[in-house]
Amino acid sequence: MKLNTYFLESEKLKFSKKQVSEISDVIEEHATIAGNIFGLKLLNFTVYPTKKVIRETGESGFTESSDFIRLGIDPDRTDKSVKNVVPSTIYHEICHAARQRKLDFSRTLLDAVISEGLATAFEEKMFPRFVAPWGIYSKLEIDKLLKIFDGHRTDRSYNYFEWFQGMGKLPRWLGYKVGAYLIRTIKNPDFAKLTIMPSDKVYSLVNR
Repeated sequence: MKLNTYFLESEKLKFSKKQVSEISDVIEEHATIAGNIFGLKLLNFTVYPTKKVIRETGESGFTESSDFIRLGIDPDRTDKSVKNVVPSTIYHEICHAARQRKLDFSRTLLDAVISEGLATAFEEKMFPRFVAPWGIYSKLEIDKLLKIFDGHRTDRSYNYFEWFQGMGKLPRWLGYKVGAYLIRTIKNPDFAKLTIMPSDKVYSLVNR
């Protein structure tokens, strides 16, 4: 697999040479592993210094396409985030990239929930030392969230940021938690196969 990593700067924020080296090494190690699992031939990463990150982790990720991933990292928090969190984000986003090769990420709410559930469960499997807060729930909480989700599963007109980021009336990370729960109920999940499987077929394997 060919891997390209590009670092950006801003007027106010900049990575040190040491930080660039550490981040590069982490991307190369974990992106190579994940890329080989999914049979990817090309991945491009852009890494930029920013304060607009997930407050619990000090970083964030976004998959632009099947071969382009953006990572945002707070330069003041790299001591904890680079080795302890960023690998998990790499696995999460590459799972999205693999799925976007053939499938629509969020045509329906179910599509988005399955996509985020697969990515969350995959990062958990590949980098278990980090437990993503968007994949943690109690039985009482997930029962409540599932009831909300069940009434909107096939919706096409939905607000992603409300369902997944809590930017609205819904609980923060609702879609992530429901997705993670659904995928975790599948016995011995083969992520390479599930990632290119239509959402309704993945949902049919769920054991609620």
